[in-house]
Amino acid sequence: LVPFEGVNCSDAAGMEISFAVAMNLFETGDCYGVFEPPCSVTSGMVWDAASSTPFFNYMSGGKAYQMWLDDPKSSALKYAMAGRMGLVGVGPYRYDYLDPSGATGNPKAPSQAQAMWDALGAFGAAG
Repeated sequence: LVPFEGVNCSDAAGMEISFAVAMNLFETGDCYGVFEPPCSVTSGMVWDAASSTPFFNYMSGGKAYQMWLDDPKSSALKYAMAGRMGLVGVGPYRYDYLDPSGATGNPKAPSQAQAMWDALGAFGAAG
């Protein structure tokens, strides 16, 4: 494990992957050429109330990992908070990390991508 206490954000503990690939792993257990096979998801989606962020546990190449990500629910909560705080804009980290065409092979990917876009509405609704 790589400690994060008292340091700025770091990629030392893992790698950046797209929302689409993370959800494909969660939904199908598919390594998608990103993770070392074999892959398997070992938990359901867990909600961290302190950060309003979901995560899940998985195995890749015989090692245990934990994937934290923002989904439509967590994004909407954070966008709404930004609106209540009077911020002038919000947005996801990367729009190209969604899969509106289903290219990852996850049949839920197009609706998941749309839900991420729809979460942006929470910003305007909060203001």
